[in-house]
Amino acid sequence: ALEIVWLDGNQLSGPIPSLAGLAALEIFFAKNNQLTGAIPSLTGLSRLQNFAVDSNQLTGQIPPLTGLTALWWFSVANNQLTGPAPLVPQPNALSPGTSALCPNFLDPASSPPTANDLAWNAATGSTPWSVGCGSQTVRPLKK
Repeated sequence: ALEIVWLDGNQLSGPIPSLAGLAALEIFFAKNNQLTGAIPSLTGLSRLQNFAVDSNQLTGQIPPLTGLTALWWFSVANNQLTGPAPLVPQPNALSPGTSALCPNFLDPASSPPTANDLAWNAATGSTPWSVGCGSQTVRPLKK
């Protein structure tokens, strides 16, 4: 029945535990900690609306966002994440300008923009969404 997890700014360390089975989870905030490891699977969290793990030391790829049709805020900036941007959930509920994928070490496609790139441009409020990603240095978020 857990709906909200709000752990911002607590100097927590270690990995984010599995979120499997938390079907009622709507908000997960764990920004500004010292969390390490990968972002756990978000599969089955169909009620998840807000997910923010900015300013940690998370690594690996961003997990698929498939089935997260209630998700309107997704922010993973200022970590050490790699790989491609995940596909935007369909239908897309991400609110314009509320999400952040960079800075990280994500690999934006070098081909012409796809529908997914355009959706992330809108969600992040940056064109391209990948501004600050790639091999650039990860920098602290402004408070």
